[in-house]
Amino acid sequence: MAGAPLVPVYVFGENDIFTQVMYPPLRRLQKWLQTKLMFALPVFYGRFGLVPHRVPLTVVVGTPIDVSRNEAPTAEEINRVHAEFIRQMSRLYSRFQPIYDPHGGDLVII
Repeated sequence: MAGAPLVPVYVFGENDIFTQVMYPPLRRLQKWLQTKLMFALPVFYGRFGLVPHRVPLTVVVGTPIDVSRNEAPTAEEINRVHAEFIRQMSRLYSRFQPIYDPHGGDLVII
């Protein structure tokens, strides 16, 4: 709506700063709460509890996507900009993944 450019940014190593608890009974409770609350409550830990693990983080920044100011964008306009953003994020990840996360998998955007 504001017409500000969207800048794709990806942080390599971000998924490693905390460890997610994978205890099956707790996962069932999380899934049940998710159906009731409509969002997931993550259970995670780092060093000394909530202090993140020390891992290198590398931030890569893509090319800004120009967006026209529009007080009432249509769903089609939003979907077009969203599709371009997803395309740019995928391109950014594909370009830098071999350098900063050579053992990482494919980018999954949900």
